[in-house]
Amino acid sequence: MLKPRWRKVLGDLWSNKTRTLLVVLSIAVGVFAVGMVGGARVMLRQRVSPRPLTYTDRVTRVPVG
Repeated sequence: MLKPRWRKVLGDLWSNKTRTLLVVLSIAVGVFAVGMVGGARVMLRQRVSPRPLTYTDRVTRVPVG
């Protein structure tokens, strides 16, 4: 047997199906976005060199002839 509090919570969730679905989707999108930002941060930290650029790093050499 459920306590009255949980019976009310489940009843509210069941009676407002559209709102419940929107809340669940919003939470899922937020968790996905946080995961994407965290993953991008890790990827950028691995791929971007922390050393400052030198002059030769900035110059593009094009072979002629």
